Amino acid sequence: VSLHALIDSAAGSASRLTLPQRFRVAQDVTRAISAFHVDGWVHKSIRSHSIIFFQDKAVQSSRLYADPFLVDFEFARPQTAETQYTFDNNLERNLYRHPDRQGPPTVSFQKMHDIYSLGVVLLEIGLWQTAMSIHQGATKRLKEGVIMNPHAMEDLYIEIARRRLPHHMGPAYRDAVVKCLSCKSTDDDSHLAIMFYEEVVQNIDVTKLQ
Repeated sequence: VSLHALIDSAAGSASRLTLPQRFRVAQDVTRAISAFHVDGWVHKSIRSHSIIFFQDKAVQSSRLYADPFLVDFEFARPQTAETQYTFDNNLERNLYRHPDRQGPPTVSFQKMHDIYSLGVVLLEIGLWQTAMSIHQGATKRLKEGVIMNPHAMEDLYIEIARRRLPHHMGPAYRDAVVKCLSCKSTDDDSHLAIMFYEEVVQNIDVTKLQ
């Protein structure tokens, strides 16, 4: 079962993860991306659909969703390899993509684009609400015919993270998500790796609620 399916069907159901479980999933996924990047690779398809759990009926229900797996590596490549400037305009997939990677790409895919996508997933975990649900709620408030553009969606994610995540997951988690969503391009990979570890990986920690 995917993380997206759990979140999308969780209202009033037993599949809603507890606070420690949500931190565990967020922590495992964040560390996986960090390790993947340290090896010089980019994933290119990070979404809550790409995080799955294998259900074991013999395991107690509280442990049913304890160990997440990151999948959908079909577009993954070494960062230094040649990129393919292909694209699609699928709305749901675009909700996880950095604005620079929506529509016909004009820049090569970089680690910061993965980090942005991770930020959207961490926001979903923190709010226990899908990106599509967030988008639908926002579009309902728009005037008829007005479309939420990619940069407006990015700003909305950051605004929601700052306003709502401290209540749900604490200020350290909020800071990590905002850092992901506002990550900027850099030619210094070592600086990006240090920033990601210190300001994201280390903040996705349930002990930071103390």
